[in-house]
Amino acid sequence: MLTLLKNEWKSRVRSAFSGKDVAITVILVFFALYMLLNVLALAFFTPELIRQAWELDEGAPVFYELNQVLFYYFLVDLFVRFFMQSFPLLSVQPLLVMPIDRRKIFHFILVRSLPNFFNLLPVILALPILFRAVIPELGTGAGVVWLALVLLVSGINHYLVFLLKRMFSIKPVLIFGLLMVIGAIFYLDTTGTIGLSTAFANSVTILIKQPFWLAVPLGIVTALYVALFQRFRQYAYLDAFAGNRQEQVSARQFTWLDRFGNLGELIRLDLKLIWRNKRPRTMMMVGLLFIVYPLIFVEALESSFVTAIFLGIFISGFLMIQYGQFMLSWESTFFDFMLTRNFSIREYFEAKYYFFAAFIVLFTALSMAYGFLNLDLPLAFAACALFNLGVNSIILMYSATYNVKKIELTKGAFFNYEGVGANQFVMIIPLLLVPILIYVPFGIWANRYIGLAVLAGLGIIGIVFRDRLIDMVVRQFQKRKYAMSAGFKST
Repeated sequence: MLTLLKNEWKSRVRSAFSGKDVAITVILVFFALYMLLNVLALAFFTPELIRQAWELDEGAPVFYELNQVLFYYFLVDLFVRFFMQSFPLLSVQPLLVMPIDRRKIFHFILVRSLPNFFNLLPVILALPILFRAVIPELGTGAGVVWLALVLLVSGINHYLVFLLKRMFSIKPVLIFGLLMVIGAIFYLDTTGTIGLSTAFANSVTILIKQPFWLAVPLGIVTALYVALFQRFRQYAYLDAFAGNRQEQVSARQFTWLDRFGNLGELIRLDLKLIWRNKRPRTMMMVGLLFIVYPLIFVEALESSFVTAIFLGIFISGFLMIQYGQFMLSWESTFFDFMLTRNFSIREYFEAKYYFFAAFIVLFTALSMAYGFLNLDLPLAFAACALFNLGVNSIILMYSATYNVKKIELTKGAFFNYEGVGANQFVMIIPLLLVPILIYVPFGIWANRYIGLAVLAGLGIIGIVFRDRLIDMVVRQFQKRKYAMSAGFKST
């Protein structure tokens, strides 16, 4: 297994950023360093933030309160991992035909999955807290035990998510049960009905005094590891992958869209593409999380209504932007075949328009619940939704004709920059900034309602003239299709 791990390390090091544009590499490295500094700063000032939140005196111990926060961190970590963490199971396939013991292959896969972002993040967060709060309050020995606990609980989440995803892939309806359970835990704990975070903090305190209790989380990690190892035994042959794939493909056909003719068939192909492939599916799942994004900006909404415009564009258009910025790149593998199908290019873009419209309407309807924060928010979100539908959707489709980078659909979404180019960064600027620039003169010099009316009016004009605007996008596509085809074929 050591040989397999060494080869895996070489493949990661040698392929890092290979074939990427220098400019894109620089931008990605910059953002990675920026995010790392933000995480370190958050961890460094965590003791002060806890004292502020709990109204403790300066220099007061924060270990107990810190563990209450840790409970919420691991709960959110489990939730996010479920939607974003993928397991390298398909990498088993090329190894199955080699003269390697099956058990070694499965142990390799389980160990290989450990070095990832979600397991690195708690270490980055825990180390500054360890030296600033835990060791000064309780000593080095207690600090080592606490750090070991953090790593073990992170390992529990790591392996538990894979078992949950396997269970929910068989019965997807259970996903809603998971969301309800996590939501219920948050509600019951924050209202004081059941003090789960308090119980967790008390357990950590006992564990620090009696370190032999570390055997409990260690035993859970071991049990999950063994359960996954036993589960992998069904993948000991290549036909197991074929059977599983066939089951997934035939599970959902979205046949109710057939009544809409070619438009329905094209929309159904988009839904299948999202459901069957890792990267678009993960992007959509992440988009669902951003429905709670306005809760972060409660104070900003009180001081500036411009924030409401940004949130309105972002919430109703996030999934449209996430999926639409790679709109033609998703079909890059079979782009030439798409051009020969028995539907017109105009029908293709019209289907994309209605596909985007469905997401905009859905998330705008969900965002109406934010009226409890500010009664003007539903008006702002509705105006922004109209602008997204009438203006931004057309801009997105037009700019997508400049995508010339190929995307492999089967690859995961996390830290996958395939298909990302300068076009994606340039595209987002007008989509988010232009509606704010349109609103500001009217919203500040007149009043917010006139600004919202202007945004809504422009959106309605775009909706009324959408046929002519789609024709404009089709003409642009006809000019660009050969350049796009050549770009998708290049490595």
